[in-house]
Amino acid sequence: MKNRRGAIVVMAGVFIVAIMLIAAISVDASRIFAAKNELQTASDAAALAGALQLLEDPESFADTARRYAQRNLVEQQPIDSVEIEYGVWMPTERQFIAGAEPKDAVRVTTRHPLPLSLARVFGDSTVMVNASAIAWSAGPVMEPRCLKPLAVPYSRLLQILGYQPYENVYLTDEDVRRLRDLPVSARRWHFHFGNQNKEDDQADREWGVDHFKRDQYFPIDIDSTWDRDDPNMYTRPSLDTATYRSYLAGPPDGRCTAKVRALDQVRSEPQPKINPVRNGLGEICRSLGGTLTLGSTLTCRSPTGQRMEMPLPVAYWSGYLPNPDYVPWYNQGAGAILVTRMTGSFVVDSLDWEPGSTTYHARMHGYFDVQRDFGVVDETATSTLLRPVLVR
Repeated sequence: MKNRRGAIVVMAGVFIVAIMLIAAISVDASRIFAAKNELQTASDAAALAGALQLLEDPESFADTARRYAQRNLVEQQPIDSVEIEYGVWMPTERQFIAGAEPKDAVRVTTRHPLPLSLARVFGDSTVMVNASAIAWSAGPVMEPRCLKPLAVPYSRLLQILGYQPYENVYLTDEDVRRLRDLPVSARRWHFHFGNQNKEDDQADREWGVDHFKRDQYFPIDIDSTWDRDDPNMYTRPSLDTATYRSYLAGPPDGRCTAKVRALDQVRSEPQPKINPVRNGLGEICRSLGGTLTLGSTLTCRSPTGQRMEMPLPVAYWSGYLPNPDYVPWYNQGAGAILVTRMTGSFVVDSLDWEPGSTTYHARMHGYFDVQRDFGVVDETATSTLLRPVLVR
């Protein structure tokens, strides 16, 4: 037994080292994990803020991203390093190409040296913690949350982008970028509603063959009970004018329509909706702080008299082959089944109005646009409604 004296001291020394190692791992590893989570939050917030700014003002996206990153702390300390890069996100390949144009994505990488507590006994005093996030500014919104119950011709959008209006093509991400870069004057057009009589014999000569047939906008039936899988949806009674107006005005005072996606078949409203369209747009104008004023045209005006534009998330309609830029009419022109080719934005700036007209002739003036919206994103398709999303 005398030969074993002092053994407990050796064992205690070994156990103390082991206990300190376990304590270092548990304490410092937990701190590293928490710090990485804080950095990831900062990177996510900064990347999303930068992607949002890309849609509003591409020149200041980096400053915006940096400010949002620096609003976050790591262990109550300012973040040491914030690196911001722009580039292009390739959704199919799920790849970020740094420095590529036209920029539509932001990558933010945050780094912070974390002083260790117990682990420094083993020689390491600090560890560099980092996190990265990529946000895409151009996520296509295929099912907007509250689409306006209006449809405008997809064929006219194709023609503006240089395609033949009757081509059976789908837009690409590059097409959407080109649309955003076009001057507003090149994206402008006007559409007619409810007029099958050629009141102006010069219209075809000025605007193209069959202008009144091709350039129609339609109030459509997509109220909250609309069901894409129910064939009776196409023959049910028309929405009353107050209900339709509520869906056009939308929240917060109006109602929200059902979600519509590409290739859905929707019905144009069988009954004329001239007044509900006007009144619904009037409510949209008021929600923007303006008043719909009748002069030479119906125009949304600010309190100071400035013209205000009304961006509307709408469906782009198409007919069926072989003439997708024509609508297959039925019931003597009172209604039609339309194919939703994609969702998008049309900005209305004025309406031609004929009070008391028996031909229900109304023209809607505006332009195709790329706008930010909220809804279900599908990276494999296209839309001119975009939503910034974290992709990595």
